Amino acid sequence: MTPGSRALHGYDGHRFQALAVAVWDDLTQQGLRVRDANAPASDGEGGVSLMLKNSGVTLSWQAHDDIERILYDKSLRAERSRSIAAVMTGALASTLATLGYQVRAEFRDVLPAPALLVESGPKP
Repeated sequence: MTPGSRALHGYDGHRFQALAVAVWDDLTQQGLRVRDANAPASDGEGGVSLMLKNSGVTLSWQAHDDIERILYDKSLRAERSRSIAAVMTGALASTLATLGYQVRAEFRDVLPAPALLVESGPKP
C-alpha cells in the first residue's frame, strides 16, 4: 500500500481516486508534503493540499497557520508570502507537467495563487 492509497482510502469509488493516489505518491517521491484538504489539520504546517472534485484533482498550497493569518494584510511580509505562493504554484505546475500530468490553473480566489486542477495522469 502506497502513502497516497493509505491517505486517500476514504475516497474509494471516487472517479478520480486513482489519479489522486498517483499525484500524491509522485509528489511525495519528489519530497513535497501532501495533505488531504478534507482531513482535519493537526499540525498547522503547510504543504500541498489535495482535494478530489468531480472534474479532477485540485491542488493548492496550504500555508503555515501564522502565514495564513496575515496573507491578506497589506504588509510587506504578506506581499512576500503571496509572491512565494505564486512562485510555488508555478513550480508545482511545472513539476506535475514534467511528470506527465495534464494541469491547468483554476482561479477560485484572487489571493494568494490559483489552485491547480489535474485532469489526467501520465500516458503509459
